[in-house]
Amino acid sequence: MKVRLFLIALLLLACKAHAAPFLIADVDANTDTCYYTGPGATSPTTSAVVVDNVRGVAANNFRVCKIDLSGVPTGTDNIVLAGGSSLWGVVSANVPFSFVRPAAPAVPSGTRILP
Repeated sequence: MKVRLFLIALLLLACKAHAAPFLIADVDANTDTCYYTGPGATSPTTSAVVVDNVRGVAANNFRVCKIDLSGVPTGTDNIVLAGGSSLWGVVSANVPFSFVRPAAPAVPSGTRILP
């Protein structure tokens, strides 16, 4: 019974996992929405501003735009990012960002059993 309670408590206290690569951009207090156009997109995608105590900057109250990059294609990719205020309906200037997603590693070879 004690083990079961310990496991339940451990699950409740577990941290949120972040597996995918993310594009992180610091935003000010007036920004509540991130707009970005990624590879193959013709219109901007909207993302909410999140609070990230690990990757954010204290001067900006740890507020960041956090964009999941796991679905981008292999090779050079370009993303255009802007911050906006839904209250006032204004959007900042676009910020371009380029990066290279590497290809998958080579298939292992020389598989064998040794005595």
